[in-house]
Amino acid sequence: MEGSGLVLQNNAGDDLPVGSTHVVAKSGPASYTFAFAGKVEEGKPYAVTVKTQPTNPTQTCSVSNGAGTVGQADVTDVSLVCSTQSFAVGGLVSGLQGTVVLRNNAGDDLSVSADGSFVFGSQVASGAGYQVTVAAQPPNQTCSVNQGAGTINGAAVSNVAVVCATTAYTVHGTLSGYQGSDPLVLHNNSGDPISLQANGVFQFPVPVAVGAGYAVTVYTQPGTPLQTCSVVNGTGVMGNQNVSNVAVICSSSALTIGGTISGLQGSGFTLQNNGGDNLSVTYNGSFTFPAGVVSGATYNVTVSAAPSMPAQTCTVTNGTGTAGLSNVTNVSVNCSADFAMSMYLASAAGASNPGLLGFENGPSGYPDPIHSSSPTSFTTSSGSTSLVLNAATGTVYEAVDGAVKSYTINSGSPGNLTLTSTANFSFPGSDGNVLALAPSGRKLFAVSKAGNRLSSFDLNVDGTLAGDSSDHWTFSLMSPVDLVVDPSGKFLYVANEGSNDISRFPIDSFTGNATSPTSVPGIGGPLKSLAIDPTGRFLYAADPVFGEIYLYAIGQSDGSLTQVGGMSVANVSQVKMDPYGTFLVALSGAAPAGFTLVRLNKASGLSVSFSSVLTGGTQLTAAAIDATGSKLVVADDDTVRSYSVTPTNILMGSSMPVFTSVGSRSAIVLAR
Repeated sequence: MEGSGLVLQNNAGDDLPVGSTHVVAKSGPASYTFAFAGKVEEGKPYAVTVKTQPTNPTQTCSVSNGAGTVGQADVTDVSLVCSTQSFAVGGLVSGLQGTVVLRNNAGDDLSVSADGSFVFGSQVASGAGYQVTVAAQPPNQTCSVNQGAGTINGAAVSNVAVVCATTAYTVHGTLSGYQGSDPLVLHNNSGDPISLQANGVFQFPVPVAVGAGYAVTVYTQPGTPLQTCSVVNGTGVMGNQNVSNVAVICSSSALTIGGTISGLQGSGFTLQNNGGDNLSVTYNGSFTFPAGVVSGATYNVTVSAAPSMPAQTCTVTNGTGTAGLSNVTNVSVNCSADFAMSMYLASAAGASNPGLLGFENGPSGYPDPIHSSSPTSFTTSSGSTSLVLNAATGTVYEAVDGAVKSYTINSGSPGNLTLTSTANFSFPGSDGNVLALAPSGRKLFAVSKAGNRLSSFDLNVDGTLAGDSSDHWTFSLMSPVDLVVDPSGKFLYVANEGSNDISRFPIDSFTGNATSPTSVPGIGGPLKSLAIDPTGRFLYAADPVFGEIYLYAIGQSDGSLTQVGGMSVANVSQVKMDPYGTFLVALSGAAPAGFTLVRLNKASGLSVSFSSVLTGGTQLTAAAIDATGSKLVVADDDTVRSYSVTPTNILMGSSMPVFTSVGSRSAIVLAR
C-alpha cells in the first residue's frame, strides 16, 4: 500500500484505519500487520472488507481470507493486497499541416498527422508525473505544448493542448532612385500594400510562410516627376529566413516634346529645345525632338535657324511649359514667306488672253496665291501650252509653238517676268509641247503630240537656254501627251495616247540625254497624264475613258514599271502630286468641273481616302500645288480658284475670272 486513507471493516461495523494506532505493526514501506480492536467470540463469524480505498495515490485494495468462523485461536491469515491505478494522458492538436512527434516523460512517443484529439499509448500511474513535449516538429511549422506537465490524480489527463503554426518570415528590400513627391506603392502577392516616399530599406508587414511564394510588384508608379520603378529579385519561394535582397530601382521617365509645322517652304530650318536639343526640319507635319524631357522639367522651343531659299519667318506657339505626365504634342510652328508670291498661268490658243499671264500676291506672306489686281501679260501670240518652274534659279520656262522661252522672276516686283532666252525646236510643227525639268536643272525635256517627238534643251547654270533642241526617238512615240522625270534623274517616262502605253527612257548619266526606250502596255483606255511620287517609288497614270488612276511600282535599279493597284476617279484627265507624296489631285475632264483629292499611304502608294470638290464651269484644264503642299490652285474655262489643303479638309480661298473662252490647254506654276 502506497496511498493513505485506507479503512477496513469487520462484520460491517468494526472499522480499522490502516496506518492508525490500530495497526499492530508495519513490516515495510508498503506492508502492514493489522488487528481489529473488537473481539469475535469463538464460533461466531467474521467478514473483513474494504470500507474506504486509499488515495494519494489512488489505489485499489482487495481482501483475501477475509471471511470465516472464529475457532479456538486468533484469526491471523487475513491478507490485504493494494495496487496503484494508471490513467491515460492526452489532449488536442490544432493547426497541424504535416506530422508532429509528441513525447511523454521522455520516452513514450506518439506521431500525429492531423488536427484533433490524441492519447499516448502508455498510461501513467496515479500520483506519478507526466510531461508532454515535441520530439520532432512538422516541416515548415512550429508546434508548442500548453498544459503539458502535471501529476496524475486519479483521473485521465485530456487537456494537453498542442498548437501548430506555419513558420513565416518577412520580405524586405531596398528602394533607390526615388525622386518624386507622390508615393510609390508596392504590393506583395497582389496585396499587402506599402507606400514609400523615401529611398532606403522597406519591409512588407505580412509574413510569408516557409515554402510559399512571394511576388513584389509596383502597384502605383510615382509622379511629380513621373518615374518608372522596376523590381529586381522580386519573386521566389520563402526559405527559413527573411528575404532581404529585393531591390526597387526608380528612374525618371523621358517625355517627348513635339508638335506640328505648317507653311514651311525653305531649307535649313532648325528648331531648338532648351537651348541645346536641335532638330533639323525639312517638311510640314508633325515633329518630335530627339531628346526627351523628364516629367516636371521645363521645355522651351525656339527657332534656331530660319528657313532660306526662300527666306521665311517661323513663329512658335505653345513652345514653353513644364512637362507633365504625358508627351507634349501641342507645340505649333507656323512659317510664312518673307516675300510676295507669284502665280503664272499659261493659256493656249483659242483663249481670249492666250499666252503667259503673271499674278502677284500681296506682301503679307502666302495666304493666297491669287492677287486681286489685273494680271501682267507677257506673250500674246499663239498661246502657251506648258510651264515649268526651276525654283533653284528662279526661272520659268514656257512652251510656245516651235520654241521654248525662259523668264527670270523679278525679285523686286513679284508677278513680273523678264525674258532671258529663247530656243527653237529643231523641226517644224512642234506644237502642243509639254515640258519637264531634270532634277539636275541642266536639261529640259519636251514631247510633241503632233510631232511624235521627244526633244531636250541644254540649260546654262543660270537657268537660261543654251541652244536649240536636240531631237530623240522621233518615231518611237505615238501622240505623247505627258512626261515626268524620276527624282533621281535616272529615268524619263512618257505617256503615249496614240499607242496607249508608257515609254521608259534611261537617262545617260554623262550627257543627260534620254537613251533607248522600252514600252509598258496600258491597261484600259488611252493614258492622258502622269505623276511620280517624290521618293521615286511610284508612278501614277490617268485613264479618263475608264475613270482609273493606275499605280505602278518603280524598280529602283532599272526603272521598270509593275502595276500594283489603282483607284477609281471618274473622268480623270490630269493628275498632280504634292511635294511630300501625301496626296494626289485628280482633275475632272468633263462637266461639271471639279477635282478629287486622293490621300495616299506613303508606304504602299495606295489611296487612303477621297475628297471631291465641284468647282463649276465645264472642265478643269490645269492645277498646281505649292512647295508647302498646303495650297492648291485650279483653272477651268474662265476662272482660277485657290484652296487651302489641311490634313483633314479642303478650304476654298479666292477666285478670279481670267478667260472669256476656252483654250485647248493651260498650265499653272506657283513661285516665290
